[in-house]
Amino acid sequence: MKKEISQLRSFYFSIVGPGALLLVLGGIYEQDHSFGFEFPGRWFSFLILGIIMIIAYILPMWMRMSKIKNVNKIEHGIEKFMQFQKSIILLTGVSIYFAPIAFIFDFPDFPKFGVAFAAIYALYTSFPNEKKMKLEKKIFRVGGE
Repeated sequence: MKKEISQLRSFYFSIVGPGALLLVLGGIYEQDHSFGFEFPGRWFSFLILGIIMIIAYILPMWMRMSKIKNVNKIEHGIEKFMQFQKSIILLTGVSIYFAPIAFIFDFPDFPKFGVAFAAIYALYTSFPNEKKMKLEKKIFRVGGE
């Protein structure tokens, strides 16, 4: 199990690392400077907030629920489980790349911090740890230990 968690964590950091760096640098730069991009309008900030909510919350939840619904009484291999976990990490990892948009276009405070919070929360919930992996292996009836 430690080998699988290690593989998932390295995949996680390869997806999340550059986006997290962009988010931090964008937030730091935005405090003292303006990026110079014209704000497209209030609708744009809420559109980005809606997109990130779908990517960060709804799609991973839907993927897990549909996977659970399709699990029969048979055991599944660890390879399929790892592939599924990587797809969840990839999906939630994309959310962090939307967050710097909020700083670049200088969104109003509510959508700006909503986008950043949604991205950070999505990354927190998708971080692979041993307790979560054991639970999900049990739920998805993963064999082949």
